[in-house]
Amino acid sequence: FNRAANWSRFIGEAQRRMLAHLPERPVVVEIGHGDGSFLETLAALRPGGRYVGFDPHGSTRSGAGAELRAELFTAARHLEELQPHMVVSRHVLEHLSNPLGFLQGLSFAAASLDLATLAYFEVPCIDQAIETRRTVDFYYEHSSQFTTGSFTRMLSRTAAELIEVGHGYGNEVIYGFVRLGTPA
Repeated sequence: FNRAANWSRFIGEAQRRMLAHLPERPVVVEIGHGDGSFLETLAALRPGGRYVGFDPHGSTRSGAGAELRAELFTAARHLEELQPHMVVSRHVLEHLSNPLGFLQGLSFAAASLDLATLAYFEVPCIDQAIETRRTVDFYYEHSSQFTTGSFTRMLSRTAAELIEVGHGYGNEVIYGFVRLGTPA
């Protein structure tokens, strides 16, 4: 799936957008790293940084510039330990029964530590599924579903700053860049 042409193009665009926000030697944390390839590619594109992935069921192989941990990300502990420039979470929030609470905890931890960490979140967008009545998009393993409006509201209510919200992969995916911290 990750090697398909359109999806690979979208992934490459996402990585380029992230790199535009990162310093020369960044610390990047990925929550839900899966096979680790996304984080490893970021590491290859911007070598010299520190790239740490968290996924209790993901790959644990080391090398290729990324440290892959088979554990859950704990906001207060891991933000303090790593002080990341960016937190990345792709296709994780839709699997949570309370994504709002997760994001609030992440932002509160960043604010408590006085960190102005950037974050990138990406989820499936169901706008077209609703428009076209495409019910096949409602997977049982997705506890949460996101329209453009619900995703934008969630991010704006859980971050100090909403930087960008956009769509990709033929509007099937929605993503957002935020600055973590408590919203005004």
